Amino acid sequence: MYSTEFSKGKYKNKLKYEILCSRKIEAVAPILWSEHCLECAAPLCYGKCPKYKRRIDGRCKLFNNGITPIKDRNSFYGQSVSIEFGEWSKLEADVSFTPLSLKKIKNLNKNLQLFSKLLYCASYIFEGRKKLWWLTNKGYNFKEKTIKKYSNDNYPDAFFLSAISNNKKKLNLFFEIKKSDNTVIYRNSIIINEGYNEKIISFNELNIKAEDNYKVYLYTNKKCEIIFTMLDFVYFEKKKKIKCVAWDLDNTLWNGVFIEDKVKFKDGIIDIIKELDSRGIVNSIVSKNNEEEILKFLKKNNIDEFFVMPQINWNPKSININNLVKQMNIGIDTVAFIDDNPFEREEVLTKNPNVNIYKDCEYKNLLSYPEFQVIITEDTKNRRKTYKMLEQQNKEFENFSGDIDDFLKQCKMKATFRTPKESEYNRCYELIQRTNQLNSSGRRLTLEELEEYFKNDNFETYLIQVEDKFGNYGIVGFSIVDISNDPTITDFVISCRVANKKVEHTYILYLAKKYKEKGFKSLKMNYTKTSKNGPIFKVVSDLNMKEYSSNNNSTIYYLDLKNKLETIDIMQVNEK
Repeated sequence: MYSTEFSKGKYKNKLKYEILCSRKIEAVAPILWSEHCLECAAPLCYGKCPKYKRRIDGRCKLFNNGITPIKDRNSFYGQSVSIEFGEWSKLEADVSFTPLSLKKIKNLNKNLQLFSKLLYCASYIFEGRKKLWWLTNKGYNFKEKTIKKYSNDNYPDAFFLSAISNNKKKLNLFFEIKKSDNTVIYRNSIIINEGYNEKIISFNELNIKAEDNYKVYLYTNKKCEIIFTMLDFVYFEKKKKIKCVAWDLDNTLWNGVFIEDKVKFKDGIIDIIKELDSRGIVNSIVSKNNEEEILKFLKKNNIDEFFVMPQINWNPKSININNLVKQMNIGIDTVAFIDDNPFEREEVLTKNPNVNIYKDCEYKNLLSYPEFQVIITEDTKNRRKTYKMLEQQNKEFENFSGDIDDFLKQCKMKATFRTPKESEYNRCYELIQRTNQLNSSGRRLTLEELEEYFKNDNFETYLIQVEDKFGNYGIVGFSIVDISNDPTITDFVISCRVANKKVEHTYILYLAKKYKEKGFKSLKMNYTKTSKNGPIFKVVSDLNMKEYSSNNNSTIYYLDLKNKLETIDIMQVNEK
């Protein structure tokens, strides 16, 4: 929103641009942008400053023509604005947060724009050429209070800036956030090129805290005109955290078509792939190309190691996405597919509606989207390595003639079950948050809630580590057992990287043996059905666990410890 009382200009051209971001914006946090000066000491400076230009209310006209509204159907409010920055002029606003729907924000903006027009007329009639500023102050304060009454601590996902420039040279647009004591907590220089520009800054980068008040500023280093189409804090549609990014190649990862041209990687895209990798978000390839030549080219450029289980062939991309999901054993709603071709994006979305689809031009924004903001632990940094191990294991299993149990035995698996150390709490939290298919309770416990379980003597907690001849998979599982009565597994999560290796079966039988030796008569397990966690129920049926009680979607199953326990002789078990 903008304070447009003193707009004198009129933008005649129609705005033509396409928003690059394909993320659905569900709500906006309204802030009121107004014109200010970098060196302002108003009103003392008016008599001395050579830049002073009198506005109708006596204040200084900081933008040529003020802030000029433009009708714009693509914008949040059906309105963009044109601003001619002067030598010292800047945009300024107080920060407030609350998610208002686009419909509400549009109506609020219309009402405040009408109020601005009335305020301008009143200023002209009652204040004339006198430097009273009374109506101006009252009007601005009223609008600010109107916006702030919606404010709460429901923080947005990002700051979204989009702008159009007709300047042939690049412009530097400076974005700052200051605390009430004038301390700068964030400063960024945003390059504005000729044409349409978009910049999304993750809210996590801004260092904003609930106990402080903040102002935001925008200014340039030269006189210029910029059309702002979006300049707001936004709330995106909520998505699951991304586990894998599947990249198309031609005109997506690089510019050009591999079999026709000499291709060149897009600006900064390799750094983004490496950053995703460091966050534990693995990269793969889904492309219609010649696999042998592509892999050779990637190796020549020293980036082949960053891609796991690439799907490079001439099959429909929806089929390759399904193959990738199957090989990685992850939920299809945790995959991001990036492609420049609208047909390919639509083909994948039609066959796999839960895939997260992104345009190729969005790659610079990915790291700012909330679904790419993940918990980072030591295990996170090694995730690609473990998927490479899984890839090697899958290839070996394809050529194995025996059954799955025989194959697992010759993999020389070792499982360790032990109490988590304090330094490993974040990894346990990460597993609880990220795991969907192999999550027995479906609960998303906070780190604070988990810490209560670690301290409570009525509960025992276990983490699970697995290694085999292919390498060490690290911490792949976490479980909470209520021992206040008969031991009950309240929560059990295990990584998809070790799914179908009977680790979960081995763990439950390990607990059964342990608690039987302590004199308990049964081992219980809570299973709460969700839309995703059907795979974890397989361990219940495989071990012939019986139903003990049921309540809505939650069912308690149990193993009778008085009976002879089943044994699974697949892996070596260590206890620490």
